Amino acid sequence: MTLFKIGKTKYWVGIHKTIGCLIYDESIQSGLSKKEVRLFKCATRELSNFKKAIVKEKLLTISGQKKGELRRALDSYLQFKTNKNKSQRNTHCFSCKRVISSSNKFRICKKCKWMVCTCGACGCDYIKAI
Repeated sequence: MTLFKIGKTKYWVGIHKTIGCLIYDESIQSGLSKKEVRLFKCATRELSNFKKAIVKEKLLTISGQKKGELRRALDSYLQFKTNKNKSQRNTHCFSCKRVISSSNKFRICKKCKWMVCTCGACGCDYIKAI
């Protein structure tokens, strides 16, 4: 993966043999086991969790000419991250720690008005957990 520094923040951008462009952002790794990593998939513009070993074994070596493409992919991620499209919402599930994004299919709980995670958790469960 290729390291890009923006201010004090570091991002790693690489190409996986089957998944394509991936971006590692250290700031979004909370709630994962040591064997997992959360990466931004450039092609689908979504965050997904992966097993580190599986991702590492199929990363491609990047030539100098591809670095411009990687930088453009990083710019796209930064736009996603800063949520320039105010109608899009990105958060995570308090229960299972999965990323929940309004760019994916989701439903809103009628009772608490929170996005419902694929694990079924919503704000109703959060209030009970406190």
